[in-house]
Amino acid sequence: MKDTYVHALLELIQSGQPIDTVLMNLTKVLASRGHSKLHGSILNDLMHALELAQENSLPKVTVAKEGSVSEAEIKAALVKLSVPHDEYKVTYNPNIIGGLIATYQSKQLDQSYQTKLRELYQSIITT
Repeated sequence: MKDTYVHALLELIQSGQPIDTVLMNLTKVLASRGHSKLHGSILNDLMHALELAQENSLPKVTVAKEGSVSEAEIKAALVKLSVPHDEYKVTYNPNIIGGLIATYQSKQLDQSYQTKLRELYQSIITT
C-alpha cells in the first residue's frame, strides 16, 4: 500500500504538479482513508526515490584513474550516448586499465582497455 502512494506521488511530481499541492493532498487522502500513520514512512520513501531518480539522470563515466582520459574523449562518448547536457559523474576503477565506460539511463558505451583485451583474447583462443 505504501509503495502505491509513493509511486503515485512520484508520477504527480514528475508530471509537473506543484510539490506543496501534492503533499497537502497526500495528507488529506491519508486522513480520509485512515492511513495517517503511514505519512512519515511514505515521505521517507519518496525522498529516497527522488534521490535515486536524480542520481540516475546524470550520466556516469568510469575511468581507470584521474587524468587518464581527456575531457574531449569523455564529451565524445557522451555525444554517442545522446546525453542532452554536459554534466556527468566520474568514478574510478583501476581494473578497466585504461579508456572509459560511459553509462546513461539504460545505455552503455564501453571503450575500456579491459574489454578490448578480453575481446582480443577471445578471438585468439577461438581461432
